Amino acid sequence: MKRILLTSAIAVACLTAVHANENDSTIVVGTNPVKVITQPDSVTICDADGHFAINVFGGNNNPNYRYTYERTDADSCSETISESEWSFRVPFVDKAKHENRHSMFTFEFGGIGIGFDDARDAPQQLNVNMANSAELFIDHVAGVRYRPWRDNFSILVGVGLGWRNYRMTGHNRFVKDGANLKIDDYPEGAEPKFSRIKLFNLSIPIMLNEDFGKHFSISAGAVINFNTHASMKTKYYQEGLLVTDKTDNIHPKKMTVDFMGVISFHNVGIYAKYSPMKVLDTAFGPSFKHCSVGAIFLY
Repeated sequence: MKRILLTSAIAVACLTAVHANENDSTIVVGTNPVKVITQPDSVTICDADGHFAINVFGGNNNPNYRYTYERTDADSCSETISESEWSFRVPFVDKAKHENRHSMFTFEFGGIGIGFDDARDAPQQLNVNMANSAELFIDHVAGVRYRPWRDNFSILVGVGLGWRNYRMTGHNRFVKDGANLKIDDYPEGAEPKFSRIKLFNLSIPIMLNEDFGKHFSISAGAVINFNTHASMKTKYYQEGLLVTDKTDNIHPKKMTVDFMGVISFHNVGIYAKYSPMKVLDTAFGPSFKHCSVGAIFLY
């Protein structure tokens, strides 16, 4: 009898759903609410050993939607209902299939950037060679993309990491003088090779994204950097011998913020970053700001 009543209720719900608004998720049959899921990808029904379950995969223009109803007939009857709209996306995977059917929340990995660093608002002696100053980063090793209206606008918050390299190849070098990092000339008769500062950071990107369709999108936002390690290294030849001067004991700013913009097409794009904050603690080193441009992949 229960099975006949349940089958009848499902049939009534399906007939009523034809006249329901597309955005409705619940309708009322008599005095009882009935869940309506439009255009599901698949439905499984299990009825065995006193256990009844309905699983719906996809629906309501969302391929990642899941709905489960379970009922156990025993001495004490119990019911379980669950819904889920989370998904996981890796760039290039199933993008074309689902580009117009967005989930509200999406787990993501991506944003591998390779670019060139420059030192802005720096003293004249700090002549960083941008062509030899590389930046490498992963924008979000783990990230969550939120679509508040399930359209082409989204907000991405993640956790990433990166390396920055500010290299001088001219006649000036970084020198550690006590607790301070200074800029000085090479020793007389020396043949310069390079002098550089390297930084490692953990980052939190907070990016706003607009997808214009046809795989073209623009992103802009802020990246919070926690600079966990910094080092200095200088190499030059003196009387035919290679001399190396290096130290890990320099003083970067513990936290800096970059403003970042990305233009991407088919998950490949170009990016630009600028920070209005000083890279080093100016009580212990020269004053300059970060700027970089480059290419970004899997974004």
